Amino acid sequence: MTSAFDPTTLNRLLQLAGPDFAGELLRRLHDDLTTVANRMTADATDCAVVQAQCHVLIALAGTAGAPDLHADADRLHQLALDRDTAGMAALLPAVVRATHDLIRAIAGASPP
Repeated sequence: MTSAFDPTTLNRLLQLAGPDFAGELLRRLHDDLTTVANRMTADATDCAVVQAQCHVLIALAGTAGAPDLHADADRLHQLALDRDTAGMAALLPAVVRATHDLIRAIAGASPP
């Protein structure tokens, strides 16, 4: 897994949000991604928690322009659905790291 991030996707989203809402959008993305990372870390063996947080992460990663994270969150979601705790344990640390990478990228973004 890589933590590829395409700032073009996020910049387009911020432009669509416009100057009045772009800052709020960045704050919400940052807060939601932080919550996801924290909950997945705190409850790494709880399939229901990981599944629910992956559901959120799949949407956020795709929206923000992190296709690799999106794909890995989708895989982790399926592992949680399958109750494959060994597979979850293998993939979850990389997903959390990539989520933190995306959080840092969003923190460095500026509204248009």
